[in-house]
Amino acid sequence: MILLLIKLASRLAYPLGLSVGLLLLGLALLLLRRRRSAIAAIGVGVGLLAVCSMPVTEYAVVRSLEAGYRQSDPLPRCSTIVLLCGGEAPGLPPRLYPEISDAGDRIMHAARLQRAGLAPRIVVTGGVIEFMHQSPQSSAEDAAYLLVHSLCVDSSAVIVETQAKTTAQHAPLVARIIDSLALPREIILVTSAAHMRRAAGVFRKQGFVVHPAAADFLEDDRFQMTAFQCIPSAQALARVTAAVHEYYGTIAYRLTGKM
Repeated sequence: MILLLIKLASRLAYPLGLSVGLLLLGLALLLLRRRRSAIAAIGVGVGLLAVCSMPVTEYAVVRSLEAGYRQSDPLPRCSTIVLLCGGEAPGLPPRLYPEISDAGDRIMHAARLQRAGLAPRIVVTGGVIEFMHQSPQSSAEDAAYLLVHSLCVDSSAVIVETQAKTTAQHAPLVARIIDSLALPREIILVTSAAHMRRAAGVFRKQGFVVHPAAADFLEDDRFQMTAFQCIPSAQALARVTAAVHEYYGTIAYRLTGKM
């Protein structure tokens, strides 16, 4: 129930939710004949939605999260690669089997690192949030299927953790697995670049030595400021929303001591 309330509250606090809320407030104020307040609320709502839908805003906000996670130095050899789920789509009709989704670079990167000999095993972690997704199996099981059947990782090298439903839950549940195998808490952590700051923070809070191996970079060095970058787009709004989600999560985790 708490997770459901958090998800609902966060949706309302995203740019689209705030904008719609302001527009509805403006309409209500118009009905109350409070014209100036109504125009102000509607103007702020439209302006917020427009600014958050601009590619230039997307680039600035997303780049601020991804900065610092370029792989400039070689990764050390570790006992374990930890892959956070989120790059898979469940094998539900019309799909015949799990498929790689938009953030699937993280799955491919984990396989690449394991085949390069940087760690003998991959711990894949991720459960199912039932009220958001109907799936025959957990995210971790879907990702493990892709690692083994599509990316040729030996099944004996893949360990699956199926209970974690939030970023904060990944670290303690993976810690149980690592400790049960008497392995050191030094890992190569694989997730999307924009998610890495929060993810690495919760693992370090659990006493892990984390070597970030970011994937799924949304922004690159080709950006050029032109008038076109100020024209709103649905993709820009979606990416700004994802970035805002990360900022909200980071603030909440710091305030609650999870990172």
